Amino acid sequence: SVAIRMQRIGKKHEPVFRIVAMDKKRPRNGAYLELLGHFRPQFCDLPAELRLDAALVRRYLANGAIPSD
Repeated sequence: SVAIRMQRIGKKHEPVFRIVAMDKKRPRNGAYLELLGHFRPQFCDLPAELRLDAALVRRYLANGAIPSD
């Protein structure tokens, strides 16, 4: 089955995350099916940033993908 989850990238102490659709059994940083967006948490004086392709997310959710916590 497919999950929508975050994949950590970025430097040590400066995380950036990809939001991806991937097989539940794959490791966190394993191969993904499709890139759905990016998330950068708030860091120092930079605001948090979230970018999603809403149409892709809706398509995966409609086909039974389960978002992670």
